Amino acid sequence: MSELEEKPPSLWKISIVGGVPTKLADVGLSARVSPDGSKIAFFKGRWNDEEIWLIETDKNVARKIVDGGGDHFGPVAWAPDSSRFATVRVPDRFSRSGLGSRIDVFDATTGRGETILSDFRLSNAVAWPETGRLIYALQEAPPNDANFNLWWVRLDSHTNRTVGPGTRITNDETPIADISVTSDGKRLALLRRDFQTDVYLAEVPAQGKQLGALRRFTLDDRNDLPSAWTPDSKAVLFVSDRDGLNHIFRQAVEATHADLLIGGTDNLGAPQLTPDGLSALYVAFPSSGKATDNSRLMRVSLSGGHSDLALESRELEDTNVLACHRLCAFTAGSPTECRGFLHSIQPEER
Repeated sequence: MSELEEKPPSLWKISIVGGVPTKLADVGLSARVSPDGSKIAFFKGRWNDEEIWLIETDKNVARKIVDGGGDHFGPVAWAPDSSRFATVRVPDRFSRSGLGSRIDVFDATTGRGETILSDFRLSNAVAWPETGRLIYALQEAPPNDANFNLWWVRLDSHTNRTVGPGTRITNDETPIADISVTSDGKRLALLRRDFQTDVYLAEVPAQGKQLGALRRFTLDDRNDLPSAWTPDSKAVLFVSDRDGLNHIFRQAVEATHADLLIGGTDNLGAPQLTPDGLSALYVAFPSSGKATDNSRLMRVSLSGGHSDLALESRELEDTNVLACHRLCAFTAGSPTECRGFLHSIQPEER
C-alpha cells in the first residue's frame, strides 16, 4: 500500500470564489455544515468505531462530541436552528445491547443524545428540512429488500420525539446513499447508488501462468458471488439475490441458467465444500435482523434436499466459512476482536 493510501483523510475549507485551502482537522471526513454556518460536524475513526467531532467556525477548534463506542454513523443532518443534529446509528453487529439501527438526535452543545426512531431496515441517509419534520430512508420488505425509499415523520418541536407513524413519500428502486436539502428546506436532492456483481469464467493455460479470455457466466441483472466449485469442476456454487434474498445456486460450466440449491426466508452466506466433497457449508442469517438472534452454520448435500444444523451462534460472520480439509475453520467475534475456530464436520452417512 502506498503512503498516500495509508494516510487518513483530512478536513479542509476553501472559499467558493477561490483562494488558498485551509486545513480544519488533520483527520476527518463526512463533514456537514450547520444551516447558520456556525458549526461543522464530522467523523473520525474507522467505520465500525466512529466518533463525531464538532468545529465552531469562529474558533476553528475541534472537539469530540459523541463517542460511537464501536458503532457506525450515517451522515449528520442538522436541525434548522443549528442547535441539534440527527444521524442514523448502526450498532456493531455483535453488540450485546440488542438494539438495531436507529435515529439518534444529539444536542450540539452538550453531546447528549436520544433515540427517536428505531428500525433495523433504516438506511444511513437522513434529512431535517424543517422544524418538526424528519426524512429518512427505509428498506423495503422481501422480496424487494434491495430497494429503499424515503419516509417522513413528524417531530414534536419541544421534545424532538416522533409524533404518529411515518409516511412514505417515494416509490423507487436501489439503495439510497445520501439526501441533500436546500437551505430553505423546500427542495431535496436524492443520491441513489447501486452496483452489480457477476460471475466470470476463464481458462488457465500454460500450467497456471496465464489467464485466458473472460466470459460472463451469470447472465441475470442481480448480484452473484461465487465461492466454490463442485469436486468434478463441472459446476460453480454461488450466492445470488435474484429471487430477493441471498440464496445459494448451482450452475454447470456450460449452462446459461442456474438451479436453486438452497432458498428459504433467510439470507445465506457463501458456501464452501465439506472435506468429503459431498456437501456444502453455509451460514444462514436470521431474517428478523435482530442482533439478539443466532446465525446458523448449516450443511446441505450437493445433490440438494434438507439442510442440517452444524452449530449456531450470534457471532458468526458473513463470509467466514473457510475452505475445509479434515477440519472446517470459521471466524466469529467482533471486527475488532475476531476469533478463529475449528469445527469437525463428520462425513455424511451414505
